[in-house]
Amino acid sequence: IRNDADPNSNLYALAAEYREVNLTASYDFARFNPTHVIVTADYVKNVGFSEQGVFRRTGAHVQPRTTGYQIALKVGMPQVRLWTDWQGYAAYKYLQRDAVLDAFTDSDFHLGGTDAKGWLVGGKYAIDDNVWLGARWLSTDAIDGPPLAIDIVQLDMNARF
Repeated sequence: IRNDADPNSNLYALAAEYREVNLTASYDFARFNPTHVIVTADYVKNVGFSEQGVFRRTGAHVQPRTTGYQIALKVGMPQVRLWTDWQGYAAYKYLQRDAVLDAFTDSDFHLGGTDAKGWLVGGKYAIDDNVWLGARWLSTDAIDGPPLAIDIVQLDMNARF
């Protein structure tokens, strides 16, 4: 958190406490057998953040940015395992800087960390039993601070033994 030898540098990393409340709900519409439509919503709030506590540690007034959420839609097979199984998905994620510890976030979304919002779109297709191809696109922007947009395309091939 410090890039110099100056003892007067401001240290803001982990100035807040983290006590997270996380709610997740998912519903699987299996009516279109064998195709499933799965909707998932996830919400997190860091209730441990204290403006006074951060001021005591840093001497700076820091506004709380303690909320995150993700809404996702998945269509296809719940698990891609058998030849010709497929799955497509899209999600929107919004994660403020003090919502969660950045060490435990998705390292691909905005290249890791917090203070990011954006879209994930992708799909999988089984080319044989237990072998599938996947592709996904992640498009993110910074919520606060200087503008920073990051787009990532990932292609992969997986096999299950």
